[in-house]
Amino acid sequence: MINQDRVVSDVSKKLILIRHADAYPLEDNQEALRDLTEEGIESISEIVPALLKLIRKPHKTVIISSDYLRATKTALLLASQCGFSYVGEHEFVRTGDFSELIKFVVGCKSNSIIVVGHQPFLTEWSELLTGCALPFKKVAAAGFKLDEEDCELLWFMQPKALRDLG
Repeated sequence: MINQDRVVSDVSKKLILIRHADAYPLEDNQEALRDLTEEGIESISEIVPALLKLIRKPHKTVIISSDYLRATKTALLLASQCGFSYVGEHEFVRTGDFSELIKFVVGCKSNSIIVVGHQPFLTEWSELLTGCALPFKKVAAAGFKLDEEDCELLWFMQPKALRDLG
């Protein structure tokens, strides 16, 4: 469904979108500083076995996040528990800038990229990529294969399915 000129050249890439874990409610208009709850932290550990089954080369996988604390902490915990390389926070993940996402994917040296972000942008991006608007619950994940012609949805799992797979 992507209407970009040649999304990825010569090689296909795997893109995995993950919604951040559960965070504390908003207080004092500090949206950027909302931290993960204990349940949120636990939910990350619960999906790790499934992610390791779905991602064949975790040591060659990079992970980025929104610049909001809850997404950054989710990405850092996933990186440490799965062996992904955390390569930083990106404002475009928080703002939902699809063209910047595509630029990042195209320019990334790794062929396996995880993006930890927010709703509604993950649903919007999945629709722009494949025509399918996926309903991401917290710590839900979707895997896509991108090549120069097209984007294919490989899998989509809500948290319960990820826990069951693990």
